[in-house]
Amino acid sequence: MPHWQQPGSIYFLTWRLKGEGILTSEERTMVFQALRYWDGIKWTLHAAVVMPNHVHVIAQPLTLPDGRAINLSSVIHSVKTFTARTINAQRGVQGPFWQDERYDRIIRDESELLQK
Repeated sequence: MPHWQQPGSIYFLTWRLKGEGILTSEERTMVFQALRYWDGIKWTLHAAVVMPNHVHVIAQPLTLPDGRAINLSSVIHSVKTFTARTINAQRGVQGPFWQDERYDRIIRDESELLQK
């Protein structure tokens, strides 16, 4: 399903591991660091938590000089690709790591942001 993006919006995002896998504490830290890598470069990372089998993020894609927002899907793709390749290599396995899809929702106001 395509994901609609509105420039200037803050998003609540969730994605999961594929299958029954669980992230170790070290892997969770590495995923969190990958999320932080793009903070101030492609998005403003307001909050993130990496759970054993899924990730929650509150982020706002940065706006380009022409008024367009950086593509949120491309940032998430970068994070998922890097972390999947790194963790699979460390585990000595191959194949899908994250589910293809994600849940995303535009946070509509400050009270909703504080709820998340």
